[in-house]
Amino acid sequence: MRRILAAAALAAFALGAAACTADGTVTASPSSAAPTGSSTASSSPSPDPSASAICADLRTNVLDKDAREFGTDLGNMIAARAKGDTAAATTAQQAAVAKLHQISAKLRSEASTATNPDLQSALNQSADNLDKLAGDTNNFSKVDSLPAVSQTTQKFAEAVGEITKFCR
Repeated sequence: MRRILAAAALAAFALGAAACTADGTVTASPSSAAPTGSSTASSSPSPDPSASAICADLRTNVLDKDAREFGTDLGNMIAARAKGDTAAATTAQQAAVAKLHQISAKLRSEASTATNPDLQSALNQSADNLDKLAGDTNNFSKVDSLPAVSQTTQKFAEAVGEITKFCR
């Protein structure tokens, strides 16, 4: 059962860890990628100080600590279900849902500090996606094995996918 807990935590961390670069460089979204004028400047995006700080915070807190805790909650839920402990499974599910809402709130808070409107939108969209995942009780009721954890962590990674356009 410890392997399930470790794998669940690792899956959540690994899927989310790809979301930010070390330097927090903001990349152009498809809608803002059109060239303007006859600039001779480099085509690489320029660093945005707020994006750098946001990406660093996301890496440290959300994609490392929070994603791992979410994975642990999923693992605890599986372990409780395997033992037939409905109360503990319910508690673990509530903890996983609460963690998703907590992450969502962090993303919204980061959006309020972002200077790039596309990054703000991506953070808010990712927060909305996590809230939808948290509200999908049917999904959580099916998490009873490592493949089911993998599917849920994939949904987590997809939910925060909008941010990967800015933090690589």
